Amino acid sequence: MRRPGIATIGSVGLHAAVVALALFPWPRSAPPPMVSSVPISIISSEQVAAAPADNPSDELIDEAALDDLEAEILPEVEPTPPAPTPPQPAPPQPAPPEKAPTPRPNPTPTPRPSPTPPEKARPAPTPRPSQNRPDPGLDLDSLSQPTPRQQAQRPTGQSGAGQAPRATGSQIADLGGQVTRHWILNCDVDGMRDLSIPVRVTITSTGRISAGPTLTERRAGATWQTASEAMLRAIRAAEPFDVPSGFETQEINFRFRADQACANR
Repeated sequence: MRRPGIATIGSVGLHAAVVALALFPWPRSAPPPMVSSVPISIISSEQVAAAPADNPSDELIDEAALDDLEAEILPEVEPTPPAPTPPQPAPPQPAPPEKAPTPRPNPTPTPRPSPTPPEKARPAPTPRPSQNRPDPGLDLDSLSQPTPRQQAQRPTGQSGAGQAPRATGSQIADLGGQVTRHWILNCDVDGMRDLSIPVRVTITSTGRISAGPTLTERRAGATWQTASEAMLRAIRAAEPFDVPSGFETQEINFRFRADQACANR
């Protein structure tokens, strides 16, 4: 037997649904109510108080019940607190007295240092007649005097005994001339020509320096410092010295004068 197809089954189901809908009673909506309007005409808009009731005894109300009713209806009103009293203003404080200005101390004027008078140039000593002309930068008077150290070394009662011959003034001047050639000075500096540099040095028989050179006098000031340092360098640059024949080791005090050294420059 041949089975029904899907289309057949669907068609049968659809027809069955249509028949069921036709047989099922559907509720009908009620018709809208009919409203009949009656015209009203307003004669007066004033309100008329109602007449008192025929039996006034029916309207009597107990006073106690009325008080309870008012208490329920009316809300409790809290008493208004009194307005706060404004604070009294504080009495004005007296202004502090003005301080008197402190007097300023009068500035003490700083005394100006008095200028140091320049050292007077010493007069050049008159050269003694000799075969060798002395160097213009030496003080022969101080060179010819024996040093205190040499005097202390001499034994008592034997003054001059066994002593080596000392260099003469002309020989010392010749040794000083060898130093002056190396003494570099700035003669245009203020106060330079007024200086004299005393130096002590020990020279051996071979012209070498065995002690010194040493400054025997020191002064303050940049000009003096520059000239004295240049003199010490000049003595070291002149080594070895060209000593005369028969010269023995001895200590010599030189005094180099800047004015005489600058005279030929």
